[in-house]
Amino acid sequence: MAGSLIKITETTLGSAASTFTMTGIDNTYNVYVVKGHNIQGSAATTLNMRFTSSGTAVEASNYQRNVKELRADQSPNHYTSEDVPSLYLNDTGTATGQIANFTMWCFNFSNADEYSFATMEMTAMNTQGNSRGRWGNVCLEQTAAHDGIQLFYATGDIATATLSLYGLKK
Repeated sequence: MAGSLIKITETTLGSAASTFTMTGIDNTYNVYVVKGHNIQGSAATTLNMRFTSSGTAVEASNYQRNVKELRADQSPNHYTSEDVPSLYLNDTGTATGQIANFTMWCFNFSNADEYSFATMEMTAMNTQGNSRGRWGNVCLEQTAAHDGIQLFYATGDIATATLSLYGLKK
């Protein structure tokens, strides 16, 4: 289906910041895609995400995560998190190439009567130089409309990042 993915906006972080937010999800499309590129923190730590409502991060303790991980340094892992205050995405370092990239397909975000959830694929290079590939789903168990995502690191700032938002043509 050529031409089905419509680019809405793309934003590159201008300078280091504690959070990076991408909004623009409304009821124009049923499905949205958020792509994150070249994400790196100012400290070697974990990259996290929250959904946003009216541009503000939803700080609730009912996020869910179910992710499989393939690693270059050990056997595959399976992670499940329930009722947590944010979604742990991956670890990155501060050296060249120690970045994260992801693609997230967002469902029910503009529907206030359903849970917002997403499927995602992510790659990252950690501080030991090991590649990791993750795929799975994330959910906010809350019946409310959401308009985007917010990224943040457990400690330090986001040093570099580009976020792109697409709509999937109905």
